[in-house]
Amino acid sequence: MATAVEARAPSAWEDGLLCALVLVPTSFSRNRCFQLYQRAELARVRRRAARIASAVAQLSVLPGEAPPAVRETLLARGERGLSYSLPASGLLRHLTLGPLEHAALEVALARARDAEPPASARARVEEALLQLWRPPPTPPRDATGP
Repeated sequence: MATAVEARAPSAWEDGLLCALVLVPTSFSRNRCFQLYQRAELARVRRRAARIASAVAQLSVLPGEAPPAVRETLLARGERGLSYSLPASGLLRHLTLGPLEHAALEVALARARDAEPPASARARVEEALLQLWRPPPTPPRDATGP
């Protein structure tokens, strides 16, 4: 029996949106793109992007700071576990990232460090960004609505 709220894979357009929001967080403002702030599935994309962007901010160290201790593990279905600690604040954080989320993190970290991202991560992110030229998917119709 299907549940009322089923987990679904994000669309290609949502993957492109994720990458855009990680790399340029101000690219889709609430005033210009109000639809993105009304739909639940796009709210999930914004939360995923914010989680990655916060990790980028925490892992981008300033000159003279101690670099965070980072540990990566390969999980099932191509996911990666990322754990890091920031000694100055005592923060210990664990993230589970899908392949695209990990690629977006790698590209964003490389940009923050003024370095070249891994070619495979860059290609994956660029492929996702190309999906944004299409119009966003239409929201599913409510079975109880008109």
